[in-house]
Amino acid sequence: DSLSVFVHYSKTPIGNDFIKGKLRHIFSEKSLMFTSNSEHADIIISDSIENAKETSHNFFLEDIYNVSLWKELYSFIQNLLFELYHL
Repeated sequence: DSLSVFVHYSKTPIGNDFIKGKLRHIFSEKSLMFTSNSEHADIIISDSIENAKETSHNFFLEDIYNVSLWKELYSFIQNLLFELYHL
């Protein structure tokens, strides 16, 4: 099993690829799968609350260069993976 992740970062053209690259560096392909459809996502990572869905876990990533936000995001995903694999 894996978590499907939808990424939408509109503040810079490289934002989506930057975020996906960072997550691929930390988490395996067996853990995270990226989707282009937010309706099918377990996790939505976005710089806009407009993309939030009640059926998904949402993470607001306002600044891709903020180290504290990255730590929070990694922990957020790790907790969801723990629930997926151990509950």
